[in-house]
Amino acid sequence: MKKTSLIFKNIKLTSSNSRREINNYKGFTLIELLAVIVILAIIALIAVPFIMNIIDKAKKSAFEDSAYGILKASELYYADNLLNDNNQASDLSFYGPSFDGLEVKGDKPSSGVVSVKESGQIALILTSDKWIAYKKLGDRNISMEAKTDEKVEEIEAMVGLSVSNLYKDASGANIPILKDGMIPIYFEGNTAKKADIKGKWYDYNNREWANAVLVTNATRDTYKNAAK
Repeated sequence: MKKTSLIFKNIKLTSSNSRREINNYKGFTLIELLAVIVILAIIALIAVPFIMNIIDKAKKSAFEDSAYGILKASELYYADNLLNDNNQASDLSFYGPSFDGLEVKGDKPSSGVVSVKESGQIALILTSDKWIAYKKLGDRNISMEAKTDEKVEEIEAMVGLSVSNLYKDASGANIPILKDGMIPIYFEGNTAKKADIKGKWYDYNNREWANAVLVTNATRDTYKNAAK
């Protein structure tokens, strides 16, 4: 009997200690949890815009570096022609995203156009999803603006180049390069007519090749219809 009583006594004592230990552990109240959530939300509201601003600045800086890379490649292209006695006979244009003909180091802008003049002067307009970089003839540095449709049109008029709505077929081939004085054309029968490069004027998938004529004083009468 004593042994049995002792066992029950020990059990009671153990249960009492367990309840006492459980009571010593305190959790968070609902109000305390809500307070923590509110504090975290306030921190997020402050931190997220700051972090996004840092990311935007980094993207802008990377795009500006890409623009200067395109400019440097254009200058090297012109200098290489001079060193090899290949005098550039006319203005040349290079189109993104490939910028074929230019040895560009680093990332390339998603779209744009570069004009290298016979005199060596360079103008360009390059665009990303949020920014537009441009350089007028005679400018030494590249300027940056936030990209909007209105700003693109304004800069196109100011620089004298166009990057919006240029036609590109589905073949994945590069946009045909037109030298200064060249007019894009299409044929109706045997008649050449001027093509609009913002509309369909070639389709390599269907073997409809891009055509152009170089209008000079000697050929102006011949291609008069194409120039209209």
